[in-house]
Amino acid sequence: MSDGKCPKCGTRITAFQAGFKGRKKPFECRGCGQKIQKANSELWLAMGAFAAFWGIKSQTDDIAVLAAVFFAMCAVIVLKSMYRAQIELADAVEGMAQEPSSS
Repeated sequence: MSDGKCPKCGTRITAFQAGFKGRKKPFECRGCGQKIQKANSELWLAMGAFAAFWGIKSQTDDIAVLAAVFFAMCAVIVLKSMYRAQIELADAVEGMAQEPSSS
C-alpha cells in the first residue's frame, strides 16, 4: 500500500478519485491503467468535519463565514485523501479472494 500513489507506477491519484471513489471500489490508474482501489475510508474525518461545521454554524449566521468554513473543510478532506490514502492493487486483492484453498 502507498500514500496516495499507485503501487505499480507511483502515479498520484486525482482529487476526484480521492474524494469520490469509495473504499474498495476499483478504478484505473491514470498513469499505467492498473486497477487500483482505496483501502481506507475518510468516514471519521468527514463526520468530525460535519460536527465542527455544525458547532461553528451554531455560533454564527454569517453565510460568508459558513461558506468559507465549508469549502475549507472539503479541501482538507480531499487533500488528505490524495496524499494519505492507502492505495492497493485491486486485481491482487480479487485474485487472493478467488484462489481455491489447497487443503
